Amino acid sequence: MYHDAGNLNFSFITDSGPGRLKNFRFFTEPVVRVLQSLGVPAQLQGRNDLVINGRKISGNAQFASGRRMFSHGTLLFNSDLEEFVHALKIKQDKIQSKGHQSVRDRVANIAEYAEREMDVPTLRKKLLDGIFAETGIRRYRLSANDWSGVREIMEQRFGRAEWNFGSQPRFNQQRAQRFAFGEIDARLEVRKGRIEQIRLLGDYRTRRERGASNGP
Repeated sequence: MYHDAGNLNFSFITDSGPGRLKNFRFFTEPVVRVLQSLGVPAQLQGRNDLVINGRKISGNAQFASGRRMFSHGTLLFNSDLEEFVHALKIKQDKIQSKGHQSVRDRVANIAEYAEREMDVPTLRKKLLDGIFAETGIRRYRLSANDWSGVREIMEQRFGRAEWNFGSQPRFNQQRAQRFAFGEIDARLEVRKGRIEQIRLLGDYRTRRERGASNGP
């Protein structure tokens, strides 16, 4: 999934009862109806994609544990699609099999189709108002005790490197780039998620060396 400041996410946490797990239509229909009310011709395509005129604006995924489940979706509202293309690598034959020649042709921003100008906070409010009105969900504001519990869980589990990065094996990384003044070859040694050593190699000269060669 791709995220930037022009991207909005929505999540439903609920019981994994009959007709909910793997039923993406159940969770995306309220979102689609709100978008359509804004003049955006969105629709569910395939199993878990929202599209506008065949161009993807949302991907959805689900996770279940015990009797509870989580359904999550993204919305490309006003994202940097050029960065999106660089960030995601999709097999070329998969793109062409769907009648598109590039990743850029295959995705779109909701803002391109909205009847009036809006920003991400406005879209968020529209979605909340529409979903709450349709489903009967009530707004709940976290209390001080709730936030205390959230912080405790974060400190004990979700804020720990072991949870977010796993075992963090040792590794080396190497990148080279040519500039007008020469090539720089950067080599990093990473241990436990920290860069412990950086070596810069190449055929470039430092500013002091260049000054010395130009001296009297």
